[in-house]
Amino acid sequence: MNLYSHLWKSFIRNERWRRNLLTKILFGILVDFNKKTNATMVISSHDLNHITDISHRVALIEKGTIILDLQNDGSALAELKNYFSV
Repeated sequence: MNLYSHLWKSFIRNERWRRNLLTKILFGILVDFNKKTNATMVISSHDLNHITDISHRVALIEKGTIILDLQNDGSALAELKNYFSV
């Protein structure tokens, strides 16, 4: 079996790995789009690392109310983890 077919079979069988790969590809596309257009994007995700990696600003919205509005200067991830560590 060559490496390509092994990776393809792993991709098809392993849903979690496939989802992570597709998420990375999608986030890469979104980051590129944002750099080119300076567009505002709303991304809903439970993965705090991905969100803080690609965002300049992070808002936590709960039941339609903004609870946290953070400029991502490197401390947003720690503040979000602190909020969710209840």
